[in-house]
Amino acid sequence: MKRFLLLICIAFTVVPAEAQRVFSLDDCIQTGLERNYSIRIIRNEQQISDNNATPGNAGYLPTVDLSSGFSGTLNNNNNKLSDGTTEKTNGIHNETADIGLNVNWTVFDGLGIQATYEKLKEVQNLGALNTRMTIEDFVADLSSEYYNLIRQKIRLRNLRSTLELSRERLRIVEERYYIGSMSRLDLQQAQVDFNADSSNVLNQLEQVHTSRIRLNRLMALEDVEEQVLIKDSLITPNPFLDEVELWKSTLTSNSSLLIAKKNQVISELDYKKIKSRNYPYVKLNAGYGYTANWYEVGTTDLQRRLGLNYGVTVGINVFDGFNRRRDQRNARIQIQHQALRPHALELG
Repeated sequence: MKRFLLLICIAFTVVPAEAQRVFSLDDCIQTGLERNYSIRIIRNEQQISDNNATPGNAGYLPTVDLSSGFSGTLNNNNNKLSDGTTEKTNGIHNETADIGLNVNWTVFDGLGIQATYEKLKEVQNLGALNTRMTIEDFVADLSSEYYNLIRQKIRLRNLRSTLELSRERLRIVEERYYIGSMSRLDLQQAQVDFNADSSNVLNQLEQVHTSRIRLNRLMALEDVEEQVLIKDSLITPNPFLDEVELWKSTLTSNSSLLIAKKNQVISELDYKKIKSRNYPYVKLNAGYGYTANWYEVGTTDLQRRLGLNYGVTVGINVFDGFNRRRDQRNARIQIQHQALRPHALELG
């Protein structure tokens, strides 16, 4: 009974004309592209991958630090001299202040930096592909729901026409029954048909209402109950489509296939990054700074130093608990795994 009353309310709700908007398919798609949360999220993720694809993030550039410090000591000295006497000095206060600029730069790490930068660029391209696939899926879902709503409304219109015919048939049967030209069985059958057609209309009203809510949600409208109007659209099939050419185009432009192949490239770069740990690394460092020391004892009260320091470090990891070997095995398995995905998509 509650469901029946709800559907009656849906069927006869009067919506002010100014509250209704008329949407074409392009209007729905444009609104959804601007407002849909999934698309907004994937676009933000793409911007993050774009921001990360820089030489500095890969490690190509040096790091520069400016630092300063101050320290002090307060000591009690007890010195035993060579003649056997003892010299004691209490409360010796020394202070040191320094400021300097330091540069550190990894100039070689077994081509690991190069692999990292290439991976960042591939991840950037992967982000663009993920955005493209999300938009394609969204457009497909929205278009499907748009035409589903049109289909449901056409079906509702047909069912209402059928209901009108049943109502007219029931009226005619009732009149003929009262004048004795038709039996009670004919009247009951006409009433059953009328009730069935009424139920079909109410069920179809619910289908239209549900489809409209799904369409509103895809467009991310603030009020999913909003009574939007859509324009009827026709899909005109292209009789000149070539199935072979269409399949070739799918293999070269399908987002899922392109993403699978991109993940395969990224897994190969991960393996290259791991292999770089087998080679030596070369790091440069340099600094320029000023240091001042204050002494309470001794012949020097204040010592100042201003100068340059520099160095180079060359090293190689000799043993890391077999972690590199394990990581390389896992990376090779990942490459094989990613190589299977494009074939699975093509066959699926």
